[in-house]
Amino acid sequence: MIVTGFILGIVLGFIFQRGRFCVTGAFRDVWLSKSTRWLNAFLLAIAVQAVLVQVLTATGVISPSAPQLAIAAVAGGSFLFGIGIVLSGG
Repeated sequence: MIVTGFILGIVLGFIFQRGRFCVTGAFRDVWLSKSTRWLNAFLLAIAVQAVLVQVLTATGVISPSAPQLAIAAVAGGSFLFGIGIVLSGG
C-alpha cells in the first residue's frame, strides 16, 4: 500500500510539474499578472475533492478518521515543502 502511494505520488507530481499546476503559483499569478486561470483550477479541484469525499463517506466506501497529530512530521513536511517552493521559484 505504501509503495502504491509512493508511485502514485511520483506520477501525479510529474504530471502536475509538466502541466505547471502549482498552488503557490496560482495565488502568485492573481497578484502579479491578474490572472485567475490557475486559481480557478485549484478551487475546482478542491470542490471536486470535497464532493467525492462526501459521496465516498456516505456510501461507506471510506471512513475518514482524524489520527493523532504528529508535530515532528508536520514540521519536517512543512520545511521540505517550503524548500521545494523556493527551489521552484514560487
